[in-house]
Amino acid sequence: MIGYSDKTNWVMMTAVKNGYRAPVSGLLTSDLSDFLGFGSFVSANETTMLQSFMNTSIEMLVSYTGYEPSEADYTFKYDRLHNYGCYSDWISLPRQPVKSINDVIISGVSTTDFESDIASNPARVYVSSLSISISYPGFSSIEVKATCGPIDSVDPRFILAALMLASYLYQNRGCSSKGALSQSGAKDIIRGLRVAVGGL
Repeated sequence: MIGYSDKTNWVMMTAVKNGYRAPVSGLLTSDLSDFLGFGSFVSANETTMLQSFMNTSIEMLVSYTGYEPSEADYTFKYDRLHNYGCYSDWISLPRQPVKSINDVIISGVSTTDFESDIASNPARVYVSSLSISISYPGFSSIEVKATCGPIDSVDPRFILAALMLASYLYQNRGCSSKGALSQSGAKDIIRGLRVAVGGL
């Protein structure tokens, strides 16, 4: 949930990744195997298990930071609380980096009446509250479809944190993952990548 200020009535945001995340060098099963000191001496079952730990590690870090390490398409949905003051014209996106804004949908209808600023952190979409109120009276939500992922290469802090977290999960398999971000040391490394999205 996104917190809101007295200048907004966007009260809930959901982020849905569409499809699969593309494999990225540094975040592969072979990278985790090397990090653990196994090299290429792993069975097919072990490879599958290591891949599960690597995927879980990546998802946990993306959830914590909002940083997307691989190209992926997202749909961000913002629900509106009716009759609660005004709302902000700028909508902040909870994933970074953003490569492109592909569509903006207001109450199920696609619109081109928006501007975007994908260079800022967080990336933002501007939708005029006046034009929305006139064209879509009583609207309840806005969806933003965007392609996210690093422009050049994955931030090395993310790679190291993912390997550390995946190693911790592997070495403590069967145990609760609660506190794993801190206990693995990944949280301290990745903290600077967090996307600050507050009141819209």
